[in-house]
Amino acid sequence: MFTPHEIPFDAPFLPGLARLLLDVCGERLPRALVLLPSSRACGSLRHALLEASGREGLLLPAIETPAGLVERLAERLPELPPATVPRTLRAAVLAPRLAEADWLRERPGAAWGMAEELVRIFDELRRHELDPGGLDDGGPGAPELQQRDVARVHEAWRLYRDVVPRDGLDREREIVDAACAADAWPGPPVGDLFAAGFSDLSPLAARLIRSAAGAADEAHLVGAAAGDDPLTRLYLAAFSDPDAPTHPLAPDRQVSALLREREPEIQGRDTRPYPARKADLGDPESILTPGGEPLLRPCADPEQESRLVADLVISRLREDPRSRIAVATADRSLGRRIADQLADAGMDLDATGGEPLSAHAGGRLVWALLRTALTDLHPDPLLELLTHPLVDFGRGRKHHARRTLSLERDLLRGRMAGAGLAGLHARAARRDARLQEKLPDVRPEMTELVEDVAGALGGLLALAKGEPAPAATHLAALREAWDRAAPGDPLSVTEEGPDPEDPSWPARRELHRLLADLDAVDEVLPPLSAREFSAMLTRLLAAAEWRPHRSVHLPVQVTGLLEARIEDYDLLVVAGLGESVLPDEPRRRTLLLGRAWRAKNDLPDWRRDLGQDAELLLRLLHNGRRVVVTWSREQDGQPALPSPLLGRLMLATPRSPAVAPRASLWRRASDDAGAPADAQATFTSEPRARPVHARSAPLARVSHTALRTFLDCPYRFLLQDGFRLSEPEVILEELRKMDYGRIAHEALRLFLREDGPGVRALAARDRDGALAALRDDAREAFDAAVDEVSRRRLWLAAFLAMAEDIVDNELAVAVAWRCIAREQPFSFTLGELRDWLAARGAAPPDLDDRTAGIPCEGRIDRVDLGAAGDAVHVVDYKTGAPPTAKAVAAGEDLQLSVYALAVRLGKVAGAPAEAELGGSYYRLKPGEVGHDPGKPHLTTNHDLVRDGADLLDAALAMADRDHAFDLIPPGEDPDHKDAPCRYCPWRGVCRVDEPAFAAGGEAAS
Repeated sequence: MFTPHEIPFDAPFLPGLARLLLDVCGERLPRALVLLPSSRACGSLRHALLEASGREGLLLPAIETPAGLVERLAERLPELPPATVPRTLRAAVLAPRLAEADWLRERPGAAWGMAEELVRIFDELRRHELDPGGLDDGGPGAPELQQRDVARVHEAWRLYRDVVPRDGLDREREIVDAACAADAWPGPPVGDLFAAGFSDLSPLAARLIRSAAGAADEAHLVGAAAGDDPLTRLYLAAFSDPDAPTHPLAPDRQVSALLREREPEIQGRDTRPYPARKADLGDPESILTPGGEPLLRPCADPEQESRLVADLVISRLREDPRSRIAVATADRSLGRRIADQLADAGMDLDATGGEPLSAHAGGRLVWALLRTALTDLHPDPLLELLTHPLVDFGRGRKHHARRTLSLERDLLRGRMAGAGLAGLHARAARRDARLQEKLPDVRPEMTELVEDVAGALGGLLALAKGEPAPAATHLAALREAWDRAAPGDPLSVTEEGPDPEDPSWPARRELHRLLADLDAVDEVLPPLSAREFSAMLTRLLAAAEWRPHRSVHLPVQVTGLLEARIEDYDLLVVAGLGESVLPDEPRRRTLLLGRAWRAKNDLPDWRRDLGQDAELLLRLLHNGRRVVVTWSREQDGQPALPSPLLGRLMLATPRSPAVAPRASLWRRASDDAGAPADAQATFTSEPRARPVHARSAPLARVSHTALRTFLDCPYRFLLQDGFRLSEPEVILEELRKMDYGRIAHEALRLFLREDGPGVRALAARDRDGALAALRDDAREAFDAAVDEVSRRRLWLAAFLAMAEDIVDNELAVAVAWRCIAREQPFSFTLGELRDWLAARGAAPPDLDDRTAGIPCEGRIDRVDLGAAGDAVHVVDYKTGAPPTAKAVAAGEDLQLSVYALAVRLGKVAGAPAEAELGGSYYRLKPGEVGHDPGKPHLTTNHDLVRDGADLLDAALAMADRDHAFDLIPPGEDPDHKDAPCRYCPWRGVCRVDEPAFAAGGEAAS
C-alpha cells in the first residue's frame, strides 16, 4: 500500500520532502494530499515547495495534519451532534463526582488531579480502540493491584459518562468510522498521498491515514534514515540495542508498522540521494569545537545562557540579515528571558510560546475579585484589587488612584484593618467626618470608595458567606463585579473584538470563552461553595493558555522543541537542555494501569516516550546549517547536569566542552555608539552644586524641622519648601514614631497641666495618686486617637509600662523644678535674632525688611522653672534616640538651642529672659525614662551666640533661592544608618547614587 521513502537525518527534512513531492508528483502535485504532524510544519512545507520549484507561483497540494483532515471530512459527512462538555472542562465536571468515590473520599483534594489523569487515560484508551468501560482485568489470577486499577477506571468511566455522555473524541471516532466504512472515500479527491515526519501515531489516526491511502492513486510513507554522518554515528552508538523501543529509530519503525498493518510485504525502498547539510566532521572531538557542528556550550547560570543565546542570534543576523534563526527550548522561563534580551536589543520576534491566562490582566482581575470576596475585604487582596490597572469603578483613573492611596494609608496606619464591609463603611464615615471638620467642603471620597466596592462585590460577598450555589450564580456575580469595577473594559466580548490587533485581545477572548464554557456546563456541575468555585476557576485559568498577537514570517523564532522538530534553519539554538529535559517526565505515567497491563494490551509506556525523545534530539541536532546546544550548569543555586540524552553523546567524545565565556549584553544601537558613555561621563563630572532657574516659593517661616532638613540636604529642602513637592497630610496620622510620640506628648501635657490631679499629687509627694492620674490621662489621650484599632492599643500598653518610671522621675525633678509651660508655642523674627546677636558683640549681616520679618516658629514640649525662680530648663520629649550632649555642645544639633533662644528673646511666657538656662532631652523608652536637669544636654554655659549666628546664616541661605544648591548631600555613604538619604522620598530625583553607578555600572554593547 505504501511506498517507503527515507530522508537522512543530516539532510533538511522539509526541503527534502518538497523535492520528493515535485519529483514524484510532477504535474499531479495539486491533487496530492500531504499529512504532517504539526500545523507549523504544514506552513513551512508550502514555502519549501515554492522555493524548491524555482517558480514565482505554484499550485500547492492539500497539506493537513490528521486533526485537520478529520475537520475536512466533517464538512462532507452528515452533521454530527456536538460534544456535551467542552474539552477543557471535562476534568472539572468529573472531579466533584470523583471526590465521592470510596477510594478518594478521604482525599478530596486529590480529586481534580486524578480527574485530569483519568480523562487522559480515557482518551488514550479510545484512540487505541479500547473501551474504558470494558477493560480486561486479567481474571481471578491477575495481580490484585491490576484488578483494583481496572475496577477504578470502570467506576470513573461510569461517572464520566453520567456527566459527559458525548465528547469531542466520540465525534472524531465517528468521523473516522464513517470514512473507513464508506464505499467511496468521502474526503476530497486524492491523487498521491504522503504521510511524512511522524514519530507517534495512535491506531485511530493510523486507521484514518490508511483509509485515505486506500483511495489514493499512490500512497507514500516518508521516514528518516540514519545516514552516515559522524554526528549520527556517534549518537546512535550510545544506544546498545537497535531493536529496543528506546532507540532513536524506533519511533519511525513503529509508525511504519502501524500504517502498513495487514500489508503482505514492504514495497521497494526509495534510495533517492538527498544532499547532506553537513560536511564530514572527521574525529569525534570536532563536534565539541567551534569548527564543528553542533557546538555544545555549557553556561555558568541561566542569565549567562540567555546572554549567550542572544549574542549568537544577533551575531548571525549581523553576518547575514536574511538568516532564518530559531531558539528552541522546553524551559519557558528561559525562553522569556531570551526573548526579553533580544527585545532589549531592538529585535522583533516570533515568540510561539503561550502564556497562562492567570498571568494576564484579565485573569488577575478575576482572581483578585474572588480572593477579595473570600477574605471578606482583607486589606491585602482589597488593595491588590483597587490597584489593578483595569479597575476604576467608572470614576476615572486619576481620581480612583488618589482615593485608593488615601485608603492604603489608613489601612497601613491601622485605622481600617480587618473589619469587613460593615466595619469598612463605619471607619470610612469616621475618617471623612474627621476630614470634613478641618475642610468642610471636601468630598467624602473614602465613603464613596467603600460604596463602590460594596456595589461591585456585593453578590460575591453574599455567596462567600452563603450556602453552595450553582456555577451560573457565581458567574453572574463575577460578571457583575467585573462590569462595575472595570466598566471601561467589559468582560463580555464578541469573537471579532473591537481591535483584533490589540496584543491583549487573544487573552480577553480566551477568558470570555472559558466563562461561556462554564455557563454551558452549569447543569452538570453540582452546587459549589464560593471557595470551591474559586478553586475551580483558578485551576482553569492556570491551565488555559493564550498566544499574544504576533507578526508572522519574522526571521527569528523563540519556540518549543517539538515545534522545531522537522523545521529547517540557518541557525538553530537548542537552549535550556538541562537534566530535566530529554527525556522529559514520562507522558504515560502509571498512576493507574501499570506497565504489565499496558504491555498486554499493546499500549505504549515510558520506553516509547524515551525513544521519541531520543529521536527528537537527533533531529534537532541536524535541523540547522549551524546548531548550538546550550545548558546551564546551575539551577536555583544548585549544580545541574546536561540532558541525559545529551550526556550520551558527550560520552562518545574524548573531552567535555569548556564553559562558555560571558557574552556581551546587547542594547538598541544609537546613532553614535559612544554618545551614551560620553554623556554619562560628562554628567557625572559636572559640579555637585547647581543653580536653580525655576521659580520657587519664597521662604515663609523657619522651624527646627526645616532647619534640620536644610542642614542635612539643601536640595531636599528646596524640593519640599521651595517647590512644595511634599504631599500635605490633611490628617496627620501616619504609622511611624511620630504617631506614638504625638499621643505620648498629649498624655504628659494632660498629666502636668496646671492644677491637674497629676501636678497636685506630685506636689503632695503622693506616688500612688500621681501614678493613677498619669494612667487616667494616658488612657484619655490614647483613647481619643486609637479608634478601636488593636495596633494602637499596644501603644497604650507600652506607654503604661513606663508609667512608674515617669512618676518616679517627675517626683525627683519636682524637688527643684516646676513645670510652667506645656506644648508652648513661640515665634521670633530673624530681625529680632540679628539685633540680639549684635547686642552681644557678634557681627551679623544686614537684612532687608522682608528677610528680617521672616519668623522662626516652633513649639517647646515643656519648660521648667527652678524653685528659686532664677533658672529655666527647656525639655523636649524623645520616643526615639536623642542627640548626644556632645552633638549639642558642638552645635551639630540646634533644636534645644532654638528653644533656648526663644527664652532669651522673651518669647516664652513665664520664663525670665535672663535666667540661668539649660535644656534636656526627655527619654520615653522602656528602661530609659526621664531626664536629669543636673546632667543637661544644653549646659548653662552653652555658646548660644555661636548657635544663633549659625541659625541666622542657615536661615539666610534657606531664604536665598538663587544660590547654587548642592544636588548631592554631604557625607560619603548615602546608605549609612545615620544618613538622611536612607529614607528620603526624593532619592532618585537627586544625584546621590551617580558616583556608585558610574563606578560599578555595566556599559551596553
